Amino acid sequence: MDEQFSTKDLQTFVELANSASFTLAAENLHVTQSALSKRIADLELKLGVKLFDRTTRRLHLTVEGREFREMAEAILEQVRRSVSDLRQMAKGERGRLWMTAAPHLSSTLIPPVLATFSERNPMVQIEYYDCRRKDMIRYIRTGSAEFGIIGGMIGQDHNFPAEFETTRILQVEQQMSVGFSPGHPLEEADVIRWEDLTPYKLISLRSTGGLGHMYKVVTQNMQVDLQKAIEVSIITTAMGMASNGLGIVIFPSYVVENFDSRRLTHRAIHGSRLDYEFAFLHLEGHSLSGAATSFGEIMRQRLTR
Repeated sequence: MDEQFSTKDLQTFVELANSASFTLAAENLHVTQSALSKRIADLELKLGVKLFDRTTRRLHLTVEGREFREMAEAILEQVRRSVSDLRQMAKGERGRLWMTAAPHLSSTLIPPVLATFSERNPMVQIEYYDCRRKDMIRYIRTGSAEFGIIGGMIGQDHNFPAEFETTRILQVEQQMSVGFSPGHPLEEADVIRWEDLTPYKLISLRSTGGLGHMYKVVTQNMQVDLQKAIEVSIITTAMGMASNGLGIVIFPSYVVENFDSRRLTHRAIHGSRLDYEFAFLHLEGHSLSGAATSFGEIMRQRLTR
């Protein structure tokens, strides 16, 4: 006995069982009566069970047929639910968003994006790892995270391992800003240019990541020499130090968007725009999930509004 049968077989059987008429079932299924009769006969052969008693005037289910109708309806309902769930997952409306990002993105840009994503997709479970670059790579490599969010200047070589690739979310022009403690002399300036920063000590970033690399390029190309106060690894550390008067800090505008302005005063630097990009970091050849795609779209909308 060949027990392989399709959902079409089950749909045909349930329609005939419920209508109790070959004529009506064939009309509803848009098939000929002979095609319908053959499919039912084939199904009975596959199952090794008689499903219908047939007379010239009547058609009714056998005891086994009634039992099988309940099974078939349950199977079809499960298939419908599974397909619906799968389609919702593809749209990012169900499933899981498991991701990672560096601390400065995790505390500035990503929280409002994640809040919007969660509000739109309440059925999606979120797993988040805020960590340094080496841990980001480890989480993605081991499957603890599907992707990471990274940022950097256009054309920047991030030197990720060979099995990783990036998928751009968006390219955006960023205005550079300078941050300092409340009451700092720069607070009174109507326009701040690079040369206005020379009297002050700079809290700088080590060039170990996307933001650190950008920091190095910008400070080299601005054609002014700044005194260095302290070198740190994380931009939020630099911002915290600047808010306490240890020096000034330079950052792209997205960094300060979600930062408490009561602790750090900031102003745009005139003539400091640069092209920046944000991207997914993921394993090479791995398609991004619907949840990831939805997150990326929300991030794109937020940064281009």
